[in-house]
Amino acid sequence: MPRISNFLGQVSDADTDDLPAGAAQQQKNVSTTTAGELRVRGGIRPQTLTTTTISASAYHTFQKLCYCKTRSGELIAVNGIDRGFRWDGVTTTVEALGITAPAAAPTITRAELGASDKGDGIDDIDDNSGLYRITSDASHGLSNGDKVRIGNVVGTGAMANDLNNQEFTIESASGSVFSLTGTTFDGTYDSGQAGTWSKSADVSDASADGYGATAGDYVFGYRYIDDTATAVPSNMSALTTVTALTSDQFTWGGLSSTTEARAQNKVELWRSTSGVSNVLYKVATLAYGSIGGGFVDQLDDATLNESAATDAILILTNPPTDNSLVARRFEPPPDDRPIVVQFQDRYFYLGTVKYNRSTVTTNGSTTVQGASGETDWVSTMAGRYIDIDGEPAPIEIASVTDGDTLELVTAAQTSASGKSYVIYPEASNSRQVDFSEPDEPESVPAVNVFTVQEQAGDDDDIVGAMTLGSSLFLLGNRHKYSFGFTRKPLKDGTVRYVEDRGVFNHDCWDVYENKAYMMDDTGPYVFTGGGSQPIGSAIKDLWRKDGIGNTIDFAKTASFHVKVDRAKARAYFFVCFTGDSGTQPTRALVYNIRRQSWDVYHYPQKIGAAATVQSSGETRFLLGSESGAVHMADAGNADILSAEVSGTATAGSTTTLTDSGASFATAVVGAPIYIYEGTGKGQIRTITTRNSGTQVTVASWTAPDTTSKYVIGAIEWNWKSTSFGFPQDGVRHERRVGLKFTPTTGDQRIDLRLYFNGSSTVHSFETGQVLGDAVEIQEDNKSDVVFFMKTARSVMENSSGAEAFRFDGTYSRLAHGDHKVAIELRGYAGDEVPKIQQLDIEGVEGKK
Repeated sequence: MPRISNFLGQVSDADTDDLPAGAAQQQKNVSTTTAGELRVRGGIRPQTLTTTTISASAYHTFQKLCYCKTRSGELIAVNGIDRGFRWDGVTTTVEALGITAPAAAPTITRAELGASDKGDGIDDIDDNSGLYRITSDASHGLSNGDKVRIGNVVGTGAMANDLNNQEFTIESASGSVFSLTGTTFDGTYDSGQAGTWSKSADVSDASADGYGATAGDYVFGYRYIDDTATAVPSNMSALTTVTALTSDQFTWGGLSSTTEARAQNKVELWRSTSGVSNVLYKVATLAYGSIGGGFVDQLDDATLNESAATDAILILTNPPTDNSLVARRFEPPPDDRPIVVQFQDRYFYLGTVKYNRSTVTTNGSTTVQGASGETDWVSTMAGRYIDIDGEPAPIEIASVTDGDTLELVTAAQTSASGKSYVIYPEASNSRQVDFSEPDEPESVPAVNVFTVQEQAGDDDDIVGAMTLGSSLFLLGNRHKYSFGFTRKPLKDGTVRYVEDRGVFNHDCWDVYENKAYMMDDTGPYVFTGGGSQPIGSAIKDLWRKDGIGNTIDFAKTASFHVKVDRAKARAYFFVCFTGDSGTQPTRALVYNIRRQSWDVYHYPQKIGAAATVQSSGETRFLLGSESGAVHMADAGNADILSAEVSGTATAGSTTTLTDSGASFATAVVGAPIYIYEGTGKGQIRTITTRNSGTQVTVASWTAPDTTSKYVIGAIEWNWKSTSFGFPQDGVRHERRVGLKFTPTTGDQRIDLRLYFNGSSTVHSFETGQVLGDAVEIQEDNKSDVVFFMKTARSVMENSSGAEAFRFDGTYSRLAHGDHKVAIELRGYAGDEVPKIQQLDIEGVEGKK
């Protein structure tokens, strides 16, 4: 006699006669995580979260956002359609990812310094105990320790060379005289010339004076900086070159304005010293409101050369041997990359979006019209390509006029309406990876890119990336590559082909206990870094599409995703089955990692994403569902509602249920409603509308009537066994199904259903029967043997949690030509959850 107490999950990829006794050929919404018990999964319940809008901008819904946390705790997000954003996790606003460089080079006007700008006059220079002593033509107001610069001195000996364009610390300051520390007097001053002195300029002071230029070529540029704690700059503008004469000053103008709010903070002015083109020094920092021009730069080269390290910047690292960008490394990440991941100290951007919302009309011109109000095109699509059905080749998009109108670089050759299309970046992008500068996720110069070379004869796109161990794994639909580097990805980075397993998309992997749980077109598998191990052999038929049971809908794989519930050691593979409505999954294939068994969950809501969070120190599993709701898994016994709502219909139609005695709350919208007795028994639908406190609307079903009992918030479940053969020994055997379960406080029940001889049609009994206090076949649903679980159902005695049903003909009048039977159990969970500990099947051949 098979005695089943160890439930092994679904094993559907096998002959139903060959399954182990505890395996299910088909099951729904039951969990086999715990050995020795079959129980209904926990309910999902909406969470009330404190929310704050951090962006007034709407991000495109065609492609979900991909998030990445930086090492400094900020969040960056991209979707491959819009400009990405960054959020500091504290303020209530987000900022566009990166800052676009100024549009134009500065305009620089040179002019000779005026006499008053060259410094105060020197009346005399004489010897003070071996030091040069300066006599100013007026009281100087200096103090010992101040610094001065000397210029325009003419004299004999070494005097001119010692003093001109040099900075000195002063001592013996008094009235109009001061001495220059550390000097050695030599020569005679020519008082007939206009020697000058000035207090040394401070380059951090935007109004600083100096002695002006040294004769030669100078380069000038500027950039924007934001107001974050660690200021992020834009790229340097294009540079302007000016040839200056000695003692020239420079007037800045032509600084470009910007529409980017983040850049409207401050502007830094940078220039070189004479004859140098690879090093720039910060001349001044201006408020953005002061960019109208007119800033006068009188700083001399000596002052700039003493700038702090943070106020000097290279254009290139060390040309010509190392032309790595420095001042021009601050290029924003590309807006056509939908994936970002962090690896080591850099951020990698990859993937492409193939946009095809609605249809288009062509008219043989450069204008393409989208279906009004449906195509939702955005400006970032300019520069991408549109491939229109019927056109001989893709055409580059010149500009986006509005959400429904594109202008092309060359005219379309067709004139047609209702045509399908796809918009995508340059084709070569599909296998390229862009990367940032170290610890600068917003600095992605165009040269920071490498290509993943195809090595397997199958040029699939790179659709995801995953860090595992010491490698970054680049994931194609059907292949996997590892990438690693020591210091510079372009110089010492290596890409290595790993294997011919991939993912449907970037969300089809999650890491738990140093293993990645992944899903591709051949099923779920575990990847350890060196190789893969399939884990889905028990349910392989779902992928194979060979007509056995429900199958994976491969047309919707863009929305599939994988997430591990760490607390319960379960890997969820969210998928759509053929025939499911919408494009987001309502089903999860759940792999019990410890027991290596499979469960199949079905939810009343579409699940677009999943995540784990910490709540009161406990790891909880969250589900992001339709209409922007967030649900916590295993948060009660019912779905959506905190408690079931039950009753008996007083009327109904093919899309409604009415209960005149009910008071349906608005919370029932989105909850499942299940008919557990009477007309329409076994139907479950999601409530789409609450018409009133007594009526709800659902998708089409068999109309309920006054016999229909319902539960709102119910979790429908079933479990169907392998087929058990009848002994062929000519002996009449007693055949019985026995159940051991946990009795319930309320009205709960389990339906037992029989399938003979491999038929997919449930057996229907000839008559209704009451078989004791807790088992009956109801007249209006004679295919179900109902086991009542309520403890106090009988006035004679309480339920012991053990009931049985004979099906050898004594009760059920079955024919005796049958040769095998499969057992199905089904029901619902609501306020209470059915828990089955043991299933005994007498009179059949045993299985291990």
